[in-house]
Amino acid sequence: MFSWKRIERYDFPVKVVPLSNIVSEKYKLSLRNLRAIVRTDKNSVIAIVSKYYSFVPHKTVIESISSVLGKPQFVMLNSSGSRMYAFWKTEDREILGEKYSFGIIATNSYDGTKSINFSLFGLRLICSNGLYSEFILKKAKIIHKGERVLEKLSSFVSVFPKVIDVYISMLERMKNIEITKERVERLFDFLNLTKTQRDSIKRDLQYLRKERYNLFTVFNSVTYAISHLYRTRNIEIRIRTLRKLENYLINNVPELFSQPIPILAERKWTNI
Repeated sequence: MFSWKRIERYDFPVKVVPLSNIVSEKYKLSLRNLRAIVRTDKNSVIAIVSKYYSFVPHKTVIESISSVLGKPQFVMLNSSGSRMYAFWKTEDREILGEKYSFGIIATNSYDGTKSINFSLFGLRLICSNGLYSEFILKKAKIIHKGERVLEKLSSFVSVFPKVIDVYISMLERMKNIEITKERVERLFDFLNLTKTQRDSIKRDLQYLRKERYNLFTVFNSVTYAISHLYRTRNIEIRIRTLRKLENYLINNVPELFSQPIPILAERKWTNI
């Protein structure tokens, strides 16, 4: 089990050394294809990786995103510093009377256990005590392999603001789209929502007494129920359900996506 802690310094000195340089003679041949990631300020090996592993410093990932979104809210490292988790959030924006923020979660590792992962998300302020409802916009990863890793990182980061702008436009268009009560109920089944979640959404929608509902209202109610009313705290379950919601909207409300999302239009988001 890894322990994580918030930390200011994520740019500690690291170098990549052929493992054959630091082992005894009898192991040099068998270990010639491996590399050691050495944390030089502590003179410790924090990871062993293949010669094909493309090393990307935590500092490079963080500063690439910070050049677009500013300083991260926080950075966390595990005890050795081999794994990094960072979080950015934009200033609140008011959209149709609701306060939204957008942000990015990024991870990186020196031990090959994690790719460079991005989650681009939205947050809706629910009440004045700071409670937010979350929804995932897009996820991506860049594998530590090949010569174009840094180029791919720069390419992803450059389009983040465009993606946020397109999703803001999408949320604004929701206000002018209505869906029937029957489609709302089919959405419950499609997402496999729990009874608690369904009851929460029905309360927001006045117990489905009307025949038609505004999509913006439905979207806000559903994302709140997914984010906060699961019995488990497993975030992956919430993310999978939020993805299903997105797929439902793409397939059933195509007019919502009349403006292409830049990352989806310019490159395959998950396969770069």
